[in-house]
Amino acid sequence: LSVVDDADIAETRQSRYYQNEIRNWLNRHQPGMDTFDIHSQGDLSTYTCPELLSKSNNSAQSSQQSSLVGDRIESNLQLTEEVRQFREKEHGYQQELQRLNQKNQRLIVEIEQLKQLSQNRDQVLDKNYLLTRNRFLNSEVVRLSSKWQDEQSQYVQLSRRVIDLEAQLDQFKQQYVYLLQSCIRIPVCERHSVELVEVKLFGGDVHKKRVCQLLDEARRIDPTLPTFDSLTSGNSHVDLYGFRHSYAEESLALHYICTQLHQHYQSQLTAQQQHRHRWKLYLAQSKNIFINNKETRALVRNGIPSAYRSTVWRCLIHQQVVDYKVKYGKYYYRNLCSSQGSADVEFSTVHQKQIMLDLLRTMPNNVHFSSPTCKGVNQLQTVLRAYCLHNSTIGYCQGMNFIAGTCLLFLSPEDTFWFLVALTEKYFVSSYFDNSLTGAQADQEVLKDLVAHMLPGLAEHLEKCDIDLATVTLNWFLALFFDAVPFQLNPIAFNAIKPYQTEVEIAVQIGLLAISEPPP
Repeated sequence: LSVVDDADIAETRQSRYYQNEIRNWLNRHQPGMDTFDIHSQGDLSTYTCPELLSKSNNSAQSSQQSSLVGDRIESNLQLTEEVRQFREKEHGYQQELQRLNQKNQRLIVEIEQLKQLSQNRDQVLDKNYLLTRNRFLNSEVVRLSSKWQDEQSQYVQLSRRVIDLEAQLDQFKQQYVYLLQSCIRIPVCERHSVELVEVKLFGGDVHKKRVCQLLDEARRIDPTLPTFDSLTSGNSHVDLYGFRHSYAEESLALHYICTQLHQHYQSQLTAQQQHRHRWKLYLAQSKNIFINNKETRALVRNGIPSAYRSTVWRCLIHQQVVDYKVKYGKYYYRNLCSSQGSADVEFSTVHQKQIMLDLLRTMPNNVHFSSPTCKGVNQLQTVLRAYCLHNSTIGYCQGMNFIAGTCLLFLSPEDTFWFLVALTEKYFVSSYFDNSLTGAQADQEVLKDLVAHMLPGLAEHLEKCDIDLATVTLNWFLALFFDAVPFQLNPIAFNAIKPYQTEVEIAVQIGLLAISEPPP
């Protein structure tokens, strides 16, 4: 097919046509003649039959030309036959191609179906694989969760164990420093002063090193704690309340450090933290209004945290004198401070001299009251003067300077003034602080009877020594234990006395006296 083009096919068809015409003519005019002569240079398509016959009769070379024409005709016939065969083959090829195309289409469809089946099978296999994988992962999750729960439970147990051990260690530290505090000794001898104290620590410098190590650890949590050098180098340490502390002997410095460490460890206890949290919730729920019920009594008896002491005292004082504030007005204290006239003259005549003498005696080792120019001294004088102008019947009584000075460390001057009013006119009877101290003397008799009943050994000892109990305890009543206990314990006594008045004061005195009762 690639050899024969369209022009050759057309020429072959034309030659075949003339060949058939010549044969038909020869059969009609010269029967039995198979060939005819044609001029070798002539083209079959350019001659008509009469012309060819005429040329055949007249030319001598007609026989040779006829042979050449016949050969060409035969060649053309062969080519034509080949063309036909090629056409048949082409037609067969086209049919085969169509069949193959149809088969190919069927194969494509089958392939698509196989692909779909394969995909479905893969999906099924993937789904089964995923289900198997999911079950495996779920089992691993359950196993790891169970293991995590076991680890978590073990961790909680270990954490609790660590907390218990830390609390136990803190308790040991607290007991250790408390034990060192008990090493203080007051030598009883006629030639020694009662205020002379000694501390005997056995073991050389072992306790000093341990206490200093504990102090360094505690200062990381509370930097306000003193250092050993600040207590012994001549530069006094000033505590949270403003009191100076300086010791010439290392043993006394160690004793003071032990007291501070004991308080520090006690504040870090879990029970103390829970107690502070209960106070916080109570103040938030009560809205600073205190009711004398079981919950309030339990909180107060366990102590008021330092962070809430000022707030609680202020609220308790306000509840006691709210009627006075309504009666005298909002600016009553300011008016008393700025008042002049006959009342001020009476104050200057009767009370001012004694107050001026007691101002610097109140807290001489406190930075707020150590000199006449200190702010605390001026505030204390103003408060005592305002109270004398308010209640000229009672006026100034010795011991009020200690009470007012203690309050000024926690309250404002105005709140301190109202506390003196509540103390002398609400908490105690009016005769408690008069010139004859009638109420205080009556409570002294009650205290003597309670000591004789509850502490017979101490009462018998005092009687043998011919010591009147009132010579020791009367000032406890008037000054609210200011010089009877360390100052750190004094606010605790104030906490209890504010809500419960004299019965608590007597109970505190019984507790202090019970410490000194001789063994049976």
